[in-house]
Amino acid sequence: MPEDRHEMRLLWGRLAEAFVHLTHVATDEQVAETKKLLRDTRREMFRILAGDDDEEGDR
Repeated sequence: MPEDRHEMRLLWGRLAEAFVHLTHVATDEQVAETKKLLRDTRREMFRILAGDDDEEGDR
């Protein structure tokens, strides 16, 4: 596996750890903020896959 893909998997694992921690201790406000972050992140990942370099056009 290429080094950058391996690093991406490690980062995903670290994110998963944070997610588990959040599900146990976060306030309602923190959960709402995290849900927005997750939605936005998913949208940005698909934007990257689509090759859309116009970040400002999505906002």
